[in-house]
Amino acid sequence: MDFKIKYEFLNSFRITLVSTYICGIATCLLVCYCFHFTVFGSFLMLLTIFILNTLFQTICAKCQFHATVLRQLQRNGLHLELHSSIELVIGSASCPAWENCTLLVAEYLSSSFYIKKNELSKYPIFGCTVDEFNIESPQQKSQDGVVYLYSPLNVNLNLVHANIKLPFHLRYHSPRSGGGHIITTLHRPRLLLQCNEQLDSSQNRKVSAPCPVCSDHNCSWTDVPYKTNAESLSVPVPVGDTNHIALISWVTYVLAFGGSAFLAIAIISATL
Repeated sequence: MDFKIKYEFLNSFRITLVSTYICGIATCLLVCYCFHFTVFGSFLMLLTIFILNTLFQTICAKCQFHATVLRQLQRNGLHLELHSSIELVIGSASCPAWENCTLLVAEYLSSSFYIKKNELSKYPIFGCTVDEFNIESPQQKSQDGVVYLYSPLNVNLNLVHANIKLPFHLRYHSPRSGGGHIITTLHRPRLLLQCNEQLDSSQNRKVSAPCPVCSDHNCSWTDVPYKTNAESLSVPVPVGDTNHIALISWVTYVLAFGGSAFLAIAIISATL
């Protein structure tokens, strides 16, 4: 991620706090001026300071962070790999120990894709699926699926990050006149966080998802909003041309008949 993007959130957060205090001081001076430092004016000034201090403590007590997900596809053909780089820029000191947190990325796959479970175990990121993917079924006989990817977090000062790789495959689609390619889409995933300590943040929307790692039970997770370089990724899938059915059928019959005849002749010759 670009340096400017990383620290944009921190600068805006600090500017907000400073602006709040400046406005508070100005309000106090205005109150004192209007009431000529009377008892009522002093009371209003103290009340304003109390409210500002409470607001400041409330803001600082919450864990402030900004999430970004960079996604890109690797490889070509029917066998692809999705690379996701997740970064959290921390904006306050009241966050939990990130080393004790688990990141969960939920990728929603359409019927055009499938996952091989044995391939997930080859990567440092542990992944699992809720439903079984039938790797033999074509696209028109398949259903959508979800794959959950669990990852620990790496901490470097105010930057928390994780890198995830997901190998996946394209299903065969029904042929059509003219052949060509069909464009399928990988939609944005859901980003979830769970920590050993309470994660009290402004991004405090709780959702239910499988407990780490790939448990049969569900746990409470924090749904993390994020910015991304790609709201969706387009994947071209090659499809057959129905105009070639006659030619392909004829060649298939000839090869099948020729192969059967060759085997029959070879068997008869061997028995004589």
